[in-house]
Amino acid sequence: MERPNWTRLKGEGGLLAGWPEKANRILIAIVAVALLLGVPILSMTAMSVHVERQVIAIDPESYRAFRICFYGLGEMEYSYSASLYSEAYVLELDTINFYRFSAGNSYEYGMKENMGGGLSSISGAGYIGDKYLVLVNDNNAPLFVDFELHARAFVSLIPTAAILLTAGAAGYALGRHADKEAQLDRTDPVVMARRLVRRKALVAITVLILIPIVMMFAVAAAAPSGTGFGMVADIMGFFLGLLIASVVAFVLQFKLTKEAAPPDQILAKLAYRLRVSGYRVTEKRKRLIVQISNTSAVHITTKKVPGGTWVLYKPSATPNGLSVLIVLAFIFITMPLALALSLFMLYRASAFASMRVLPRISQIPVPEVSAARVETRTMIVESLSEGRRLSAEAYESARSNYHDSVIIMFVLVTVLSFVLGTLAYGIMDVDQRGKIALAVGVFSGVVISAVLWLLLAAKARPQITEFRKWSKKLDAALSREVAGQSPADGEPSSFELIVDSFKEIPKWLKVRRKAGGYREPLIWLLIFFLIYGAIEVGFMGLLWWVEGRSTAGIVAIAVSIVLVLLSVGSNVAYKKRLDLEQERTLSDWRKRYDSLKSEMEKFLVGE
Repeated sequence: MERPNWTRLKGEGGLLAGWPEKANRILIAIVAVALLLGVPILSMTAMSVHVERQVIAIDPESYRAFRICFYGLGEMEYSYSASLYSEAYVLELDTINFYRFSAGNSYEYGMKENMGGGLSSISGAGYIGDKYLVLVNDNNAPLFVDFELHARAFVSLIPTAAILLTAGAAGYALGRHADKEAQLDRTDPVVMARRLVRRKALVAITVLILIPIVMMFAVAAAAPSGTGFGMVADIMGFFLGLLIASVVAFVLQFKLTKEAAPPDQILAKLAYRLRVSGYRVTEKRKRLIVQISNTSAVHITTKKVPGGTWVLYKPSATPNGLSVLIVLAFIFITMPLALALSLFMLYRASAFASMRVLPRISQIPVPEVSAARVETRTMIVESLSEGRRLSAEAYESARSNYHDSVIIMFVLVTVLSFVLGTLAYGIMDVDQRGKIALAVGVFSGVVISAVLWLLLAAKARPQITEFRKWSKKLDAALSREVAGQSPADGEPSSFELIVDSFKEIPKWLKVRRKAGGYREPLIWLLIFFLIYGAIEVGFMGLLWWVEGRSTAGIVAIAVSIVLVLLSVGSNVAYKKRLDLEQERTLSDWRKRYDSLKSEMEKFLVGE
């Protein structure tokens, strides 16, 4: 008897025919190439400003301004000499202060140089926002300035935004055209709900893109004159906006659909069908965490309201994705990339929710088999899926622990090599002792690193390989079970594999628990800053105490103690949460295993 197809969804073929996921990947690849090649080319051509050497006449009590608008990285070099310079000078102003200057109001400048003393040249490189170079003549006679300006943009946000907006518009137009060609049934509520979900996400992405621009102008406009803050206000406002938009992208929660069923039933059935489809699903505090890719995930929750239950979703990041975002945010100059990655995760979560989650909520098939068989097979699929998830997380955690150990080893070996080189330099009294000390440090560092690396690899790699094999075995068994196929000769059945994996779960959980920094990078980042702040404030308090400033020293030491207590408390609370999570996981697995074993025993005795 042929087993029923448990993964097929009614109408799914027509629903997914409009805009294939492969087209998204192609479009993203084209955009990436356009950004890598087009942004530097457009920045250096369209955004650069060049004024060849010429004599500029400026009327009495007037000025001449040149605008350099990059909003990115670049360099600027200009030279000038004036025929009359008693009341003539050069100003560098940002946009807000230029408007204040031109209106005759008080302003502050980033640079002011009097014209005089022959030919003067000024150059600089780095971040250049929107600034004005102003030649001012406050004399009662015309001013003649021999002037030359070359401002080159290397990477500008303006062509970057233009490429992204063009790609977004092209993708939207192509998507609408593809939907028309696919002749989707617009009377189907699932199809229309999908379009509404995507539209809300696109509106949210548009608003989030505007936040850094609004923050830039708002902070620059609010900066008081005479504080020295105005020249960097636009930069700080822009990057503050980038940070806020990146955080908000993961806070936003979107409505997916409204169902009549109770919340627990919706989440249970949805979790099962997503697992059957091969996705890694974690059930945690009445929500589902579905991993979409190595960096992206989506949280699915429910909200009970009069007349039914709303199914909600919001984007999330996996430990790998969150680590990448933290690194991009800390480098600071790469904050635009952090926002771009956050918005991409939001869009991907929206696409997944509309194309993969929504059909599995609204069009759940009803199996035409006995209830006992449904229950048994459900437990088998859930056990295989959970086992695959735990083994995959153990593999990722073991690999992360190994990489952390390698990084710590390299740091310690670098310090040790420096110490050995310094000692060698101090005890030798020969020519070229500097080169000899350098050779000692480098040679010792290379040898010690190689030996320790081999020892670490010999200890960690067998375990990593074992976890990876388990993950692959359970993944293959899950695919086979979903497809209704029997195992090949010599291979264990799904139940036998579940029994064997149940014995391995304590080991997987133990390794996963050790990888706290990988699984919860934000918690460990908080603990790190608390410890760093405690050490910094503590040393400052001791220094003030020694200097005789006892009151300030006592306050600083008290703050340091509070920070230490907070760090210890955060760590203890985190460890307790991990212990509870581990106990809950073992308990759930034991209940599932006992239930499945009981059902299999009934099946074997013919009940």
